[in-house]
Amino acid sequence: MKNRNTFRAAAFFGVLAAGLLFSGCGGDDDTPQVQPIAVFSGSHQSIENYVTPELLETMEGLGLKINEGSTPSAISGEFLDAPNILQASNIEGSVPGSVFANTYFKFERQNLLTNTIDISYRTPGNTETSSGIGTVISGHDDYFSVIAKQKTVHASGTADGVIIVSGRLTDAGIEDFQFAIFMLDNHGDASFIANNKGRLFHDQDNVAVKQ
Repeated sequence: MKNRNTFRAAAFFGVLAAGLLFSGCGGDDDTPQVQPIAVFSGSHQSIENYVTPELLETMEGLGLKINEGSTPSAISGEFLDAPNILQASNIEGSVPGSVFANTYFKFERQNLLTNTIDISYRTPGNTETSSGIGTVISGHDDYFSVIAKQKTVHASGTADGVIIVSGRLTDAGIEDFQFAIFMLDNHGDASFIANNKGRLFHDQDNVAVKQ
């Protein structure tokens, strides 16, 4: 059975990112291959340590809001990002304003002591699914950012990606919703996009509605 901890990039990005971000599919090894840093405080420094200073600067430069802090709200359940709109990208040929597949995001098993959480996401009908490994959460008050690493396996090699979900938790859902997906390390494999390349999405209605 396909391991829930590996990244099924071929299916998910076929719709969500038009097949340009990653290629390949996940492996069958049940051992997560990317681990979180030992201590995650939610500070700017700890986020830099997690995704690299260069990638953090790139994502924030494209408009991603990272909510720092060690006291994020408790978040659980599933939220729908629809319509899912491309806000910005540094991938050649990407057109801001393009509409991508509606996506459900599910959060569970949050640990408020270690600032870790599980995240998974899917498109309608469960035709495309994925989940993060080595996932951490930062934030303060109702504002949060969930950061997950994902391993992509291809015939020619492997690559490490990062996804981030940010926003403000309300009774209706996640306001100011943003979803970013970027290449962290392609390990020199030219079949993947370059490091620090990716896409930033947002909900056109500004709220990912709680389901």
